[in-house]
Amino acid sequence: MVLYQMTLFFSVQMLFAIFLEYMPKTYCTDDDYCYKMKNKCLTDFIREDDSQICPYNSTDFVCVFFNLFLNFSKLCSRANFLFQKQCVLDAKRVDFRSAQFDYQQDCTGLKHFSSSTATFIGTLLGNLVLIYLSDTIGRRPVFIFSIALGVPALILSAAINGVMNFYIFRFIVGFAVAGTLTVGWTYSSEMITPSRRFRLRTFPNWASSFT
Repeated sequence: MVLYQMTLFFSVQMLFAIFLEYMPKTYCTDDDYCYKMKNKCLTDFIREDDSQICPYNSTDFVCVFFNLFLNFSKLCSRANFLFQKQCVLDAKRVDFRSAQFDYQQDCTGLKHFSSSTATFIGTLLGNLVLIYLSDTIGRRPVFIFSIALGVPALILSAAINGVMNFYIFRFIVGFAVAGTLTVGWTYSSEMITPSRRFRLRTFPNWASSFT
């Protein structure tokens, strides 16, 4: 049962690959110029005289009214300054830092070769190699090897900086996932008695089915 749960938890990395390409809709430069993202490159924008998202020289109708009749120019300037700062904070907010956000690989020669592609190529190769080995030396050693290889590679892909290192470790993760999905799932199913297979497969899998 523990092996079966480990198979599910590690194999869900194939789903998490979609979050590696996440980019925010808006972003701001170091001098608080905010813009809408056209693509996944942070530097791909045309700088205009004023930002359309968080304008520097914003004029509010209420401030114009008070300036004309009550001479509250300093108060309105302060209010506009605070509004602009809050707008910048909202536009610069990033829900989470993805690999695309940190490495900007779409702005390099890797534009047409995403990290997800590297992962699935590893899975394809892993299916060819690990299935053959499981029929040759047995499913148990191949499954344990896949877990022992994949989990450290997953941790190292986040811990070691460098886009090429990231791609290499994602390839290894995909290779190991092939062992857990095909070999590990089959091996875990064989360890369950026929009378309990339906229940033990249904209840642990309901969360994965929702995702």
